[in-house]
Amino acid sequence: MDAWVNRFNLEQHPWVNGLMPFGLGVALAGLVGLLLHWVPSQARLEVYAVALAAIGAVYVGSALAEKRGRSIFLEAAIAIACIVLALTGLWVSPLALIAGYVLHGVWDFFHHPIPQIPQRWYPPLCVGFDWAIAVLIFLQYGVG
Repeated sequence: MDAWVNRFNLEQHPWVNGLMPFGLGVALAGLVGLLLHWVPSQARLEVYAVALAAIGAVYVGSALAEKRGRSIFLEAAIAIACIVLALTGLWVSPLALIAGYVLHGVWDFFHHPIPQIPQRWYPPLCVGFDWAIAVLIFLQYGVG
């Protein structure tokens, strides 16, 4: 796969590094929404909350694996914020889940255009997924 990507210089192509992964993230979120459509409302909300908490934890694991010193604390703070918003989304209002997914997408957008990330497709995929899930939650639970 790498030889094919290098031969056609696809790594530099904006579709590979931006729009295509973003669209794939939106499509994956749509698939999640479709699969959860038949799940009872409270259980669906719990899945969204657990996913938000897990998404935050992934970055802590990545920072630990790459031994990125100071960024471990920053990633841990973001993970804690994701967990707090997930729990608030369950116990108080789904609006907290919407905020969590939107804010995590913003974090991905601004945090990840850094040289340490070897997979340039990953940040736009996450942004697309996070924001599309936020839209799904809004459509399923409204603002009340």
